[in-house]
Amino acid sequence: MNDQTMKPLILVVDDEEQIVNSLRRVLLRHHFAVEGFIDPREALAFLEGNRPHVVISDMRMPIMSGQDFLARVNDIRPECYRVVITGYADMNATLDVVNRGAISGFLQKPWDTEHLVSVVEKGAKHTELFFENERLRTALEEANASLDEKVQLRTKQIRAALKKLERTHVANLNVLFNLLSSHPNINGEFAKKVSLVSRNIAIEIDSNSEFVYSVGLAGLFCELGFIGLPQTLCQIPYRKMSAGQITEFKKQSEITSQILSPANHLNDVAKILREQYTAANPLTDKTPVPSMGAQIIAIVRDYFRMLEGRYFDKPASHQKAMGEITRYRGSRYSIEILDLILKQPRLLETSHLPGNYNLDDIEPGMVLVEDVYTTNNILLLPKGHIFTQQTISRLKYFQSSLPANIKFAIDDAYGE
Repeated sequence: MNDQTMKPLILVVDDEEQIVNSLRRVLLRHHFAVEGFIDPREALAFLEGNRPHVVISDMRMPIMSGQDFLARVNDIRPECYRVVITGYADMNATLDVVNRGAISGFLQKPWDTEHLVSVVEKGAKHTELFFENERLRTALEEANASLDEKVQLRTKQIRAALKKLERTHVANLNVLFNLLSSHPNINGEFAKKVSLVSRNIAIEIDSNSEFVYSVGLAGLFCELGFIGLPQTLCQIPYRKMSAGQITEFKKQSEITSQILSPANHLNDVAKILREQYTAANPLTDKTPVPSMGAQIIAIVRDYFRMLEGRYFDKPASHQKAMGEITRYRGSRYSIEILDLILKQPRLLETSHLPGNYNLDDIEPGMVLVEDVYTTNNILLLPKGHIFTQQTISRLKYFQSSLPANIKFAIDDAYGE
């Protein structure tokens, strides 16, 4: 509709001014907005900046025929309803043009006022329906665009919140590990080794990131329950314990489960640690088979305990440790995991040579791929840390508390 009058706009074109005025009077009485022209060229110029509902044109005009004029109207404003006024002599030509779709309808001279108004009303409704669909389509596109912006903004906010939660989660775990490393019954270096090797084995069995993460974290906290055991019990080699002491010693699994119970997101880790002392092949059907993660932890945990002298009464060699584990193959320890280790002995290695840097070689922007610990196993920087000049200076400040000749594992993709 016309923005000023909110009435359907009708464009009238006839080379006879009295006909234009006559049509204008009739249409104005029926509440239409009307623009009239005696020169079709001026009418076409008007159409460039206006969108009428109906265009009425005489068939015979000296400057341009109604047929040609309305064809141009169709090019400029195809949504407009086009009506030609024709005499009896031009009826056949007019019907042919109507049938070919170039013109929407026609009026015959002399026209009947009631029929004229009926044709114009029909045309106005036709074009108004197009305008309404257009407005709705525009509104929908704007709404969709606004929705996309809102979704993108909300997605960005959610990702930022999740990233913040993830950083908080990692920081909390690091603080917990530092507290454990300060406990006299818990060996932080041992926990790091169990975590690293268990994670490597988990990757070989199932590369699912959640599984690997849970196993690695379970390895790090495999002795968390020691904080609830008497210190004297923790210092007795496992093979020197009595049956009663072994039962008391294994209670650490339940202690660990209770400690982690408030953290629902660590349920998988808690389950692994709760089952770590369950035999791979339980003696009774009432005891469920432990999870694969628990079976991994059991082998790796005992292997390093043997090497450190906490299983036998003195440190064992690699061969003796593997011999002891193989002795309980299929009963206490998993056949699948043990065979994997025997096939790939490198899985038990804890050193990493690729990507190692000296402290003086570290630059801002480098990404740490292994945790950095002090000599007393206090976590200084977690893996995934992106170095800044501030953290490099912090490392240099704590250099005296770092292991001698320490190497920093840096992402090999740095600088590519």
